[in-house]
Amino acid sequence: MGTNKSVDETSLHALRVEKHGRRIATEGKKSVQEIIVRQSELKRWLRCRRAAYWQYTEGWIKPTKDKDVRGVGTHFHGLMAEYYGHEKSVELDNNFNPDDVATSQVMYDTYVSEMEESGMDIGQTTVAVEKRMHTLAIPVSDDVRYKVSCQVDHVYKDEALYGSPLIGQDHKTSSAFFNTSTNDFQLMTYAVVLHDNDFPVEYMEHNIVKRNKRTVRAKPPYVQRNRIRVTEEALAMWWNYLRTICTEHFNAHESSVDISSAYLYPNPDNTCTWGCDFVDVCSMVEEGEDYTDVLQTEYQLKEEEPHGN
Repeated sequence: MGTNKSVDETSLHALRVEKHGRRIATEGKKSVQEIIVRQSELKRWLRCRRAAYWQYTEGWIKPTKDKDVRGVGTHFHGLMAEYYGHEKSVELDNNFNPDDVATSQVMYDTYVSEMEESGMDIGQTTVAVEKRMHTLAIPVSDDVRYKVSCQVDHVYKDEALYGSPLIGQDHKTSSAFFNTSTNDFQLMTYAVVLHDNDFPVEYMEHNIVKRNKRTVRAKPPYVQRNRIRVTEEALAMWWNYLRTICTEHFNAHESSVDISSAYLYPNPDNTCTWGCDFVDVCSMVEEGEDYTDVLQTEYQLKEEEPHGN
């Protein structure tokens, strides 16, 4: 497989802007403020505004144990970037738990073997790997624009399909295979971002790799690809959807003084106790208690994510 992947000015610009979060831009003779948000933040926002505010706006996280699936996922993404990009991945310069590295390496080795045996990648030519990009400006007020940022794992041309379509791919490590919705938030947002950056993908897909030990009892396949069609109509609808979300996100932040704001409401469900790190302090907010000491004692401000979307 060939690749024209390089650390180009588009990626560098997106990285620089995202670190600052905001900048002043011009539209003709008019100055506007640009705000960069990650697609993962908007996805979290849709699930629970309060948790998204704590995690992304204020930057709090709960300290994790040394061995964590995110460590495995980040390392595996680095190996996949090297596999499809044919050059060293900066992802692998991070510190990892040795057990996570071992698990990731086994997953990678079986992935490569399955690709060679199945021929799943035959006819594919890599176009971009681990590319950081963002959408064109999305108006949320008269003088404020949002840009939604993401890092796309892999973009390739599939010459085995009629018309040699361009396909965007997101690697997923999972304990089991799963179905992908035709309106999957991450994939459709990636599709908008790619089209805005002159990568006219016709399909998006999840490249799912089982995250388990390859024991004697474990049997292949370990890889499953779920592909969704990207049409012009779907892109237009999704862009309008993103504009609605971004506008609500902006208005809620402009109208809120702190986490108790009615605009930063939680969305409690049966996943809170096991799927949200903020469940303890959230209940304190509901009871009107002072949560700040608990937040500062049991949480920490996060550093830049090694593989952020």
